[in-house]
Amino acid sequence: MFASRLLFAIFIAFLISAHTGFSSPFEFGNISNEDLDLEKYREKYPDDHAVMIGDIGECRFVYNNSTDRFQFELQRTFRLMVLNESGTYLGDFTIPYYATDENSESISRFRAHIYNPGERRPDRERVRQRHGYTEHVRDNWHELRFALPNVKPGSLIEVRYTITSDFLSHLRNWQFQYEFPVEHSEFSLSLLSIFSYRMNYRGLIELDEAETREVVENIRVNRSASAYGTALDAGHLNVNIDAKEFRWFAKNIPAFREEPFTDNINNYLASMKFEMVGEQWPDRPPNNFTRTWNDVQKGLYEHDRFGSFLSSAMFEVNKLAQFEKEKSEEEIMEKALEVIREKVRWNNRSSYLTNQFPYAVIESGSGNAAEINLLLIAFLKNYGLDARPVLLSTVKGGHLNYKSPTLKFDYLLAAVKKQNDDYVLLDATDPVLPPGYIPPRVINGKGRIITENSSEWIPLINPDFPKTVKTYNLVLEENGRLSGRMEYTYHDYARHLLKGHIETRGKEWFYDRTQQDLEAILEQFDLIIPENPNNPIVAEASFSVEPSQSQIPNEFYFSPLLFESLKENQFRQEERQYPVYFGQPSQTEVIINLQFPKQFSLDHLPDDYQVKWKNELVYEFFSEKKGENRIQLRANTIIGSPVFEAANYKQVKEFFDHIVNKNREQIVFISN
Repeated sequence: MFASRLLFAIFIAFLISAHTGFSSPFEFGNISNEDLDLEKYREKYPDDHAVMIGDIGECRFVYNNSTDRFQFELQRTFRLMVLNESGTYLGDFTIPYYATDENSESISRFRAHIYNPGERRPDRERVRQRHGYTEHVRDNWHELRFALPNVKPGSLIEVRYTITSDFLSHLRNWQFQYEFPVEHSEFSLSLLSIFSYRMNYRGLIELDEAETREVVENIRVNRSASAYGTALDAGHLNVNIDAKEFRWFAKNIPAFREEPFTDNINNYLASMKFEMVGEQWPDRPPNNFTRTWNDVQKGLYEHDRFGSFLSSAMFEVNKLAQFEKEKSEEEIMEKALEVIREKVRWNNRSSYLTNQFPYAVIESGSGNAAEINLLLIAFLKNYGLDARPVLLSTVKGGHLNYKSPTLKFDYLLAAVKKQNDDYVLLDATDPVLPPGYIPPRVINGKGRIITENSSEWIPLINPDFPKTVKTYNLVLEENGRLSGRMEYTYHDYARHLLKGHIETRGKEWFYDRTQQDLEAILEQFDLIIPENPNNPIVAEASFSVEPSQSQIPNEFYFSPLLFESLKENQFRQEERQYPVYFGQPSQTEVIINLQFPKQFSLDHLPDDYQVKWKNELVYEFFSEKKGENRIQLRANTIIGSPVFEAANYKQVKEFFDHIVNKNREQIVFISN
């Protein structure tokens, strides 16, 4: 036993001293009044609310002799200054950590200081770890949260802490860039040859330096032996093992400016991403996690929280409902969604792995995305459909790297393969979406269908896009007041989205939102939701808008589309480095029928107008006089693509510039 334990320890137990030769931009805990020169930083960063003076991370792998387990240790040290009131939110500081029912990452050696100018020397307040509080975030992720005291413009905050983790697959990514400038950021990683990680830099700026060097680490392994059933201390053994030291460094990183129509800024912030690929022990065959898609498939279907759950669910869902198997595929899918939604409600947690057994999900009536949609898949399979799980990363989860096998998923959908090899996507977490439709939060590029024997990427799209028609039948009164009826019709995907919102938020939510958009009081409001999902939802109401003050007597001016006119272009920057994200294609049509008094004459009516870029951006405006005292205004806007790459930003900006300029024209009436 002594010999086998010693051999095992030689192969796998180690302690790394990760040591990099960088010069830190500050000394933790050592500060003078000169370091609190707020005006110096404000002059340097006039448009920013804070500045990160230094952000340093050091990660190493250690072997815990008491538990015979490998761990990583990450120490982070940073210092930042708050420049104005908008930056005081940085006093609310969080440390994410991972914890299961059996084990948890530990946070230790926490120190935080808040410095403010004093008469002779800086005033310092110290925050200890016990001052924080924990909060569950999602699945197994938690946060240790701090509300740092007396944070105000001119405050300097410095924090240091260490995370020790047994969860080697959750090696932390490193973020170089924030919404405020960073003067110095670096991350070093000492990695033993036993472990393999896929390392991927993502960002719109170049790093100043990236270094790799091979080293030999000397480790100390505690030995033990047993005699007569008692464990004995047998001294220690020093072992050499190959390793690599990585270091990434950047200086003077500009603030990331988030602009309108951005999916997830974490997709574009400069950062280093890590994903565990496998382990290679000297005395064992390789243990691969994501080297190939076969590794991913095998691991998932052997996983208690995926493959085992699906197998058990095949039996449990038989207790939920029974109906004729002679129904069509479409009817079976509709029935399956109805049954699962009736029995289990989504708990708003996104995951591709389960946390409960199938029977527990059904008994509790609540589950995460994986639990609900794996139950749906099992139900569909029991009725003969070729149902498969689709793993994906939500918009909130960020982009995936489609070129490499991965497990960086955070959601699971169901897909039914048709005889023509097309797929129908389903999601039972949404209360109303019919077969083929998925919610906006998961429309994020591609998802990976994974079975026991195969896998493939499929696009995450809906069979149609939202179409909304807004019709106004209005009367212009002699005093310039507008009154009449509105009718909104929501077609296709827009119908399903609105029905889902009404199911979860109620009709009052829609009523209040519409009033706010129109800036008017709605009367005789009616919302018609047909049972047939192919028919649009119709909203009707009466309303009035008080006249705007005219500077010229007897003249009345109106924007071409009244309250539907686009008054400003949200795309103000001349250039953009990352895509414009609309989420999904859409079409909005506005029709205004306006009757004006007979004693009014129409002095100016804007001409017809069209602007178009390919078939992806289309705007059409039409105006027409109908009889003596009636006009009709129509506008049709089509956004034909969910995403426009940065290279096409100019076309997007110019498109909306054209619309805004057109909407600045005026309809002019003169009272005779």
